[in-house]
Amino acid sequence: MQDRTIHYQWRNKPEEIVIGGQKNKFKSQVEKRWALYLESLLKLGAIQSWEYEPKKFEFGERWRVRKQYTPDFFIREDGEEFYQEIKTSMRQVDVLRFRCLRADYPDVRIVLVIFGPEHTRKANQNRLRSNARKYVERIVFANPLLKQFGI
Repeated sequence: MQDRTIHYQWRNKPEEIVIGGQKNKFKSQVEKRWALYLESLLKLGAIQSWEYEPKKFEFGERWRVRKQYTPDFFIREDGEEFYQEIKTSMRQVDVLRFRCLRADYPDVRIVLVIFGPEHTRKANQNRLRSNARKYVERIVFANPLLKQFGI
């Protein structure tokens, strides 16, 4: 009898690395790669600082989502401050979190960083990205940027 058990391999394995003399533990390899990119920008003077998951935002009771949300990175750049959320693919709940954040914290700026192709044939991903644009400041595609730095 053949074993038909399906074994899933999760790509999002925690990654530990020393960056800027400080030990960091990231939830995934893509977050680690983005942190290396941010550290490169910091060394070049393009940004003043970055932090990994520094703040949790609490949502009001009216939302049917998890009651708190923690963006991946906080960036200080040219006197401006904003958060970055890293995504390899979008889900409807991600768009809802951005909507909740915009409604409950209108002054908080968030940038969506997508690890993946800018143009995709997946209609669902295109629709979710389009919906997310309503609630985020901008969308950045990570792969071309990381390629420039050899990350």
